[in-house]
Amino acid sequence: MRKNLLQKQDVQRVSKGLHTFNSIEDSELRNRNRGVTMANLFEDNIKKGSRSVSQRGAAMILGYFAGVPEVDKKPTYQAYKQTMVQRGFEEAANAG
Repeated sequence: MRKNLLQKQDVQRVSKGLHTFNSIEDSELRNRNRGVTMANLFEDNIKKGSRSVSQRGAAMILGYFAGVPEVDKKPTYQAYKQTMVQRGFEEAANAG
């Protein structure tokens, strides 16, 4: 097993303290908020002097996304991609 793979406890630690928006009944708004949170994590963890995310930032995004219920994963990811394009990160939005 590679060292860089997220372990279950790492996923739990990474997403601790980040709002999951589970209490929002409107699924469109809930998933939009999750996508924006993931985009914020990307922007907060951009490598100095580049437009790519750090390894830590990628782990945080993946850890947060792992906590999204299965039924909401696709719309959350679509919201993330849309937000990334709006913010000028087309390459990152199309990387996944």
